[in-house]
Amino acid sequence: MLLANMKKTTLEWMTVVADSNEMKETSDMKEEISNTLSQLKPSKIAELYEQYKDTIIHSILKILVLILAYFIFSKLINYLRKIIKRTLELSSLDTGVIQFIDSFVNIVLRSLLLASIAIKLDIGITESTIIAVLGSAGLTLGLALQGSLSNFAGGVLLLILHPFRVGDYIIENGDKNEGTVEKIELFYTTLVTADNKVVTIPNGALSNTSIVNVTSQNKRRLDIRVGIPYDGDLLLAKEILMQILLDHDKILATEEISVFVDELGPDAVYLGCRAWTGMGDYWNCRYEIVESIKLTFDAHHITIAHSQLDVHIKNNLESKES
Repeated sequence: MLLANMKKTTLEWMTVVADSNEMKETSDMKEEISNTLSQLKPSKIAELYEQYKDTIIHSILKILVLILAYFIFSKLINYLRKIIKRTLELSSLDTGVIQFIDSFVNIVLRSLLLASIAIKLDIGITESTIIAVLGSAGLTLGLALQGSLSNFAGGVLLLILHPFRVGDYIIENGDKNEGTVEKIELFYTTLVTADNKVVTIPNGALSNTSIVNVTSQNKRRLDIRVGIPYDGDLLLAKEILMQILLDHDKILATEEISVFVDELGPDAVYLGCRAWTGMGDYWNCRYEIVESIKLTFDAHHITIAHSQLDVHIKNNLESKES
C-alpha cells in the first residue's frame, strides 16, 4: 500500500514538473512574439518608411515609367514596321523579301527595347555587360544554333538569288515536298499543298537542294503520249490528235503544235502530242484533251493499246498423228 502511494505521488510530481516546463516554454514563446510585434509597431514601420521613402517612391515610379515606355515603344515599333512594309511594297519588291525584312526588323528592334529597359532598371546590367555577354555567348550560340544560322543564311540566299517567289508552285527534290509558296521568313519557308496542307521547310534545306519552279513562266508545254495497236490506222490517229489540239481553246495557237510517232514499242505504236498552254490552264487543259482523245478514238473505232499476253496452245496429239 505504501509502495502504491509512493508511485502515485511520484507520477503526480512528474506531471506537475512537465506542466511547469510546458508553461515556461509557452511563456518564452509569447514573450518572443511580443518582442517581435513590438518592433513592428506602426511607429517603427512609419520610421522605416520615412527613412526609405524616397527610394521606394523612386523605384515604383521608375518601374511604372518603364512599363509605360515598353508599351509606347512597342506601338512605335509596330508603326515603324508598317511604314517600312508599305515603302517596300511601293518599291515593287518580292513579297518574300518584304516578309523577311519585316521579321528581321521586328526581332532586332524588340531585342534593343528589352536591353534598354534592363539597363534602365539599374539591376547591375550595363551596356558593357550586355556587350560582354553577347561576346562570350556568341561562340556558344554559334555552335548551338548551327542549324538556325544555316537556315538564316539560306533565307538570305533565297531572297538574293530568287529561285522562287511567294505565289510560285515549287517542287523541292530533297524530300519531294511541293506546293504554293505562302511565306518566306527568317528561318523557314511555308508551302501550301494542292490538298491544302501546310508544309514548313527550313531555308537551309531549300538552299542546298535542287528546286523545280513550276509556275515561274507564263506558259507550259503539254506532253501527251498515246499508244495504238500495230494494226491500227496510224495516219487517222495522227490526224485526230492534231485536230483535237487545234480545236481546243486553251491551246496557244501561236506556239508550236506537233503530233509524231514517239516509239515503236513491243506491244504498240506510241504517238506523242506536244502543244503549249497557259500556266493556269495546264491541268484543266490536260484533263479535257485526254478525255477528248478517248471519246474520239472510240467514235472512229481506234483502239488504245494496252498490255496483253497472247497464249498459243499447240495440240501435240494432232501433230503426232499427222
